[in-house]
Amino acid sequence: MPSLALQEVAQSAAEMDITLWFDQFHQQGNKQAAIVAAGQFTTCYTLLRYAFRFNKNDPYWANLQQQLVNAWLKFNQAPLWMHEQLSSF
Repeated sequence: MPSLALQEVAQSAAEMDITLWFDQFHQQGNKQAAIVAAGQFTTCYTLLRYAFRFNKNDPYWANLQQQLVNAWLKFNQAPLWMHEQLSSF
C-alpha cells in the first residue's frame, strides 16, 4: 500500500497543468520533482508486480524482487529520494 507521503507526491504530479515549461508557480510547488518521482515510483511498482509473477527460489528473480522491494519501501519513506539522488550529479 502506498504511504501517505507517496500519495501526496502522486497527487501533486497529477495536478500538474499541461505545459511546455515550468514557470515560477510550478517551480515553487516542486511540480517538476513530483512528476519525475511519480514516474520513478510508478515504474518501480509496475516492475515489482511483474517480478513477483516468477518463482522467488530462482536466484535471478529473488535478487531482483528484493531490490525492487527495497526501492519500493524507500519510495514510501521518501518519495523524492531517487530524484534528489539523480539531481545531485
